[in-house]
Amino acid sequence: MDKRIEEMLNHSISDVRSTVIDHAVKIEFLINGILSRVLGLYESDSISFGNTSSALPFIKKVYLLLDLKLFTKEEKDKLLAFAEIRNQFAHDFMIVKLSDCSKDIQNKLKKWYNSKTAISEIKDFQLLYQRLYDDVKNAIEHLLEITIEKGGKKGEEIASLRYNDILFEQVDEYSKTDTDFKNKFIILVNNAIKIFEDNPPSDESLNSLPFL
Repeated sequence: MDKRIEEMLNHSISDVRSTVIDHAVKIEFLINGILSRVLGLYESDSISFGNTSSALPFIKKVYLLLDLKLFTKEEKDKLLAFAEIRNQFAHDFMIVKLSDCSKDIQNKLKKWYNSKTAISEIKDFQLLYQRLYDDVKNAIEHLLEITIEKGGKKGEEIASLRYNDILFEQVDEYSKTDTDFKNKFIILVNNAIKIFEDNPPSDESLNSLPFL
């Protein structure tokens, strides 16, 4: 048996592989958060974004995320490069260190981060990879924050509309037994709006109110 293969088989774990896979799991967690919110799914109930063998592969989730067209071209290219590094470590037993990755990946890292050091030097390549991971993580975290913010505002709008529907359903119901109730209610609401507009509460007083 080839000496290098024998040495690898006898090596129980690759620290670099563990790092790359750990990073990929974290990125996948963030991607799941974005896609589940965009699609209106609960991660815990989702087959596609769950942790079973039926879940979508990592690269398919990446493609779905890119279909949103919310990344710059460079962010897109970096995410695809990260996904390729992840796949090489996950599926190729001969990839045991970062300098084993394809020349295409190596050249992209040198281009983005302007490395003047020979890419064959292990420490240098690890630094380039870390910068790639940081860029990818930051871009996805930023997108997740935007998604959560938009989702929260959308949820507030839906809740407000539903509240109004329920309120006026009840007004109509009371009006069946009190024909003047609806008119009284409208006058009451208009008076409350006028009082609020004439004497708006301060931000400090609003912040002191309970959330519910």
